[in-house]
Amino acid sequence: MKKRIAFFAALLTLAFPSTARPDMFGGDVIVLGQILVQAIQQLAQLRQILATGQDSLGLIRDINRGINDSLMLMRTISPDRDPGIYANWQKVDQALSAMQSIYGIAVASKDARVQQDADRSTVEAIALNNSIYGYTSEID
Repeated sequence: MKKRIAFFAALLTLAFPSTARPDMFGGDVIVLGQILVQAIQQLAQLRQILATGQDSLGLIRDINRGINDSLMLMRTISPDRDPGIYANWQKVDQALSAMQSIYGIAVASKDARVQQDADRSTVEAIALNNSIYGYTSEID
């Protein structure tokens, strides 16, 4: 029963809508004015937030530019700071045993001596390269 009464009340409300009437003395103008003032205040706050964000973005860009300039200066001063994957091969004998553990030992054949000499000259070059890197690091 209550559902039927609520349904008919809603139906009558929709069938005969009441019209809004303005206040003759301007009472609604005060409310609208307050809404307008709040909207203007919110707009001013949003502008301030946006300006602060733009200043922060500019500061971050300047800091990033300075870091990039510093890195480029460091690369200009010493462009090749990393001797590579064999940086820990300082002594020839240690480097030769490390190379043989990676690539294997030359098998007994007529070319074995040539292969051993090639391995030894390669590790000597790597050890010399690493010592040059160490020396230039000390100089820098």
